[in-house]
Amino acid sequence: MISSADPIAATFEFVPLQECPLCGQPERTPAYQRSYQGLEIRWERCQACRFVFQNPKLSRESLNSIYRSSTYWNVQKMETHNGLRLGYSDYAKGETYRLRQSQWRLRQIRHFVAPGSRWLDVACATGFFVKTLVEAGMEAWGVELSEQMARYGIERYGVNIEARDFDSYTPPGPPLQAISIWGADSNFYDPVATYRHANRMLAADGWLFFNFWDFDHPIRPLLGEFKIGLNGLYQLNRKNIHLLLEKAGFQAELVKMEWSFASLEAILSLTGRFLPLQWLGGLPLASVVFQVPTFSGFLVAARKIRNV
Repeated sequence: MISSADPIAATFEFVPLQECPLCGQPERTPAYQRSYQGLEIRWERCQACRFVFQNPKLSRESLNSIYRSSTYWNVQKMETHNGLRLGYSDYAKGETYRLRQSQWRLRQIRHFVAPGSRWLDVACATGFFVKTLVEAGMEAWGVELSEQMARYGIERYGVNIEARDFDSYTPPGPPLQAISIWGADSNFYDPVATYRHANRMLAADGWLFFNFWDFDHPIRPLLGEFKIGLNGLYQLNRKNIHLLLEKAGFQAELVKMEWSFASLEAILSLTGRFLPLQWLGGLPLASVVFQVPTFSGFLVAARKIRNV
């Protein structure tokens, strides 16, 4: 089991930004704000590229402390819609639908990469996708900040997961053919630097696979508090995602709406709709897994086009 004995830090440090971290332009306007344990957290929108970013943003040390805390993965009770959500009520509980989501994702992208390819899964948590890759014949392993999550995945699935910070990680051996990053589109300290780091690990014909949620999609209001968290430093849209890729030396060859496996219980929890979640209680309906269109969530296959 994943315990919640290690609490998230009571205090956080923040770093002010004078310009957009994506395009470097200074003009910005307020986007939204939330509270967390008495702190008022603000996000701003770049007037040039429309990128939304936390400002001031969490320091790298504070951001990493969240993921290294077991409480983040098993917080049980999250703040209400009046404040920021932080973490998962019980991450391991979603094993069934996360494995099915991993299999669906691989079916969408496996034709880009030859069998037996060297493949690194970044921010892999307990290694659901690593397990799927290994079963498909890839030479795959994961990198995860949380030592506890890495250990859980190693013991449960028998896969290789290194408990490291990807931004300072150097993979062993020759260049990789593929890197995947699922569910972390808003969670890197510096997304341009992180994607450039991925570029340098890849062979000349390498691929980067990831997903993101379009913050400016018309359906976004229906998602409630989903992705609106203290650790959600950035919010992308379908236009500035291409700017991010260009800056990191990639070109998108596929941008496809995702179909997501989930339970009703997980959807209500992730969107901050806690009252209906309480009504469901322990009813069997709450844990039934089904697949739904995300509408504003997109899977991306990006080809490396130059070194950076």
